[in-house]
Order: sequence, then structure tokens, then C-alpha cells
Amino acid sequence: MIVDEPTGGLDPVQRREVQALLRGLRGKCTLLLCTHDLEEARTLATRVGVLNAGRLVAEGEPSDLLGGADDLALFRASAERAT
Repeated sequence: MIVDEPTGGLDPVQRREVQALLRGLRGKCTLLLCTHDLEEARTLATRVGVLNAGRLVAEGEPSDLLGGADDLALFRASAERAT
């Protein structure tokens, strides 16, 4: 299943309901989640890939890629490499 920004624009109650629905799909299907929301990626994903300018610049577990004190450092570094 492919979902693109599934909780964008939702109120907090709806957001939690959609996230619970997506978590409930674990083990039943492969879910490709496209999001700019890093917290949502940390919450829902078991693996993440980071794209910059259409290229995969990082892949791994959410805690490894998005768990640091500065979770935007990865994005800044890949943007600098792209220029």
C-alpha cells in the first residue's frame, strides 16, 4: 500500500486514528509511507529512506537516521552534497 502524507491536514484525533490504522497493517502488507513529517516516520516506519533531489541518500532504521539530537543534520548534509 502506498500512502502519501496520510495525516497532512488532519486534526489530532483523526491523525491518531489514521496512524493506528496504519500501525494495524504491520505484518499484513508492505506500506510505503511518503511524508515530510519526521515524527510520523519515527512512529510508523520500521525502515526509512531519505531522498534528496530524487536520489536515495540514506536508508536504515528510524532510530539510526532520525533519532539524533539534530534530526535535520542528515538533510542538511545531503543538501550540501547536492550543490
